[in-house]
Amino acid sequence: MSTNYQPAAAFIPRPADRLDRAIALVEAGAVALVGRGSWAVQGSKGDFYSVVAVTLDGQAAYECNCPDAHYRTGGELVLNPCKHALATAIFVGR
Repeated sequence: MSTNYQPAAAFIPRPADRLDRAIALVEAGAVALVGRGSWAVQGSKGDFYSVVAVTLDGQAAYECNCPDAHYRTGGELVLNPCKHALATAIFVGR
């Protein structure tokens, strides 16, 4: 009996995957400015998430209220942002 197992790392999104998804959100028009320093980003499943501009150690960053931002990034917004925060940064930088 042969079983094909994949390493656990195969299920963890790579930063490049997250960046590709963020670019796709921007290209799909899923990012909208809703107020000064505040954006709404439509996720891939249709949910909307709130992204706000923050300053961390003098650096501009974006904080999102999605589950990924709170549970998978460990609070490291600058080092490991979710795709919604990345999409907002791309949108703002255009």
